[in-house]
Amino acid sequence: MANIDYFLISLKEDFFPDSILNNYHSGIPQSDLSGGEELYIDITHPDVVQGEKLQTWNKKTGPVILVSNIPITRKACENLRGFNYEIVSVLNIEHRIKQRELIAEENQSNFVSVPLGDPRGQIREGVCINKAAAIYGRKETGVLFLKSGKIKKAIYFYQGIPVDIRSNKKGDLLGNMLVDDGVINQKQAAESHQLAEKENILQGEALIQMGVINEKERDEALDRQWAIKIIETFNWKEGEYIFKKEEVEKPERKLPYTIYEIIYNGIELLSQGLLSAFLNQTHPYYVFPNSSVYLRYQPLPNELDFNVFTRINGKITMEELLNTIKSKEEKNMLTALILCGAVVLSYEPLEYAFNFGGIPINDKESFDLVDNLKKVLREDRNHTIDKRFVESQLREIHPDYYLHMDEKYFEKARELFDKLAREKNFPPVSLRNLVSLKLGWNL
Repeated sequence: MANIDYFLISLKEDFFPDSILNNYHSGIPQSDLSGGEELYIDITHPDVVQGEKLQTWNKKTGPVILVSNIPITRKACENLRGFNYEIVSVLNIEHRIKQRELIAEENQSNFVSVPLGDPRGQIREGVCINKAAAIYGRKETGVLFLKSGKIKKAIYFYQGIPVDIRSNKKGDLLGNMLVDDGVINQKQAAESHQLAEKENILQGEALIQMGVINEKERDEALDRQWAIKIIETFNWKEGEYIFKKEEVEKPERKLPYTIYEIIYNGIELLSQGLLSAFLNQTHPYYVFPNSSVYLRYQPLPNELDFNVFTRINGKITMEELLNTIKSKEEKNMLTALILCGAVVLSYEPLEYAFNFGGIPINDKESFDLVDNLKKVLREDRNHTIDKRFVESQLREIHPDYYLHMDEKYFEKARELFDKLAREKNFPPVSLRNLVSLKLGWNL
């Protein structure tokens, strides 16, 4: 974990809560530091009025956080952010320090902007989608248990990817879903359920035996069922969750949708007020891609206007970026990228521009994983890989594609992915400048 030095400054002895006074420094530092230091200063302190020391600190190491013991208006916060300062209530200072420490736990060369958070808690609007996105961003393996009323679900994550989901909800049964889709009728669903129990087989196999659907229709239905059962939880507004890190078996087949498609479609279920409130919070911050190529190089849905995402380069604020976006779909995908940590928010711009790499891949239906990997490996052996196409190749051999395949393919894909990723050096980033935001009214 990175060591963060907190400088707490006030002329009033009882200004800061006793619980955070155990590990702090007094006085404004006189030398340049770069280990994630932060200065919390009483807004009524004389040095705030003079400003010279604060400006020097904020410019060279920062950030300076002004602390108030009176209510803070939203307008005051926005005005201060325009001067590259932040203001917080003394009542919220413990929460803010805790968030900074969670961010600092990540390795700087492979950082994730959204911490996993508490392993258990109450479900409110936005909580389930936050958890799924953070689990992916951190490549966690384990089970997310969800309960809302009488409904219980368990989503199994393998290296951050949801690979299986189990549910006690009757509507999640394959037969019931096919009835809702108009593919079969209620009688056929009941008969297939009885046959499945009698023969000890899955309901999809029973429907095939009955001649109601074929294997292709069964597989397509299973893919939809898998996605719907996960996405439906993102709309839950009450209940409980527990995430347990434990062993989970790798998937046996190629997963039908990428994590970004799952998160993106789940965002559609959330209220527009919640989404607008989230994006409004992001306005003052600079936006750039994560230094982790695993997160940065992602295939996005082809129907999106990718020109929006090419502007993510660390040199513009979210407000400037959002002013160029008219489509709700692009805003939703941008939200998904922030939640997963593929796109990062910062108090400061990057030293030099560095573009996001998640360009859409065309002809997704005809995309062959093994053939494509062999092609790129062949080019690599022959030293014919053109650096102009490195980013395209990174997207096409992303390790997420190979989770279900023989270990030799997965290892080769990851090895080549890491090798190509070193072609571009990411500009230095200070952990102290990262901003952690989540969806939710009271998070």
